[in-house]
Amino acid sequence: MIKIYLLILAVLLLSCTSKQDVELLPNVSQDYYSLGNNLFMDLDSNIYFRSIDKSSISDVDYTIYSNYLRYDTLVNNKMTYIILELNKVVDLNSFEYIRTDGLTTYYSDKNRNYFHLVMADGGMLHCISDK
Repeated sequence: MIKIYLLILAVLLLSCTSKQDVELLPNVSQDYYSLGNNLFMDLDSNIYFRSIDKSSISDVDYTIYSNYLRYDTLVNNKMTYIILELNKVVDLNSFEYIRTDGLTTYYSDKNRNYFHLVMADGGMLHCISDK
């Protein structure tokens, strides 16, 4: 019974993040460099947000580098979201850490406000409002 529960739990956790939304960069080398505030850039100028995946059953944490964010918005009076590339949204010159409140970290740039909620699969950067 426990094996079945663990198998179902593993499938659910692995399905939280799709490979098309996340770039796994296990060894950040000279090809990727930190921009600060959990942002990284590769040699092709793609921007990545770093988070930690703690969903592994083996107690091994993995660093996740996602080059997408979730842009939360209202459509026909209903909250929805679209997935956008970080390159098209984040202003690197003004992106800054604001504060951490429990499991949520807030960021801002000159155009928008963002948050990252810690989740088992590492979570995703969210854009919550334009300024």
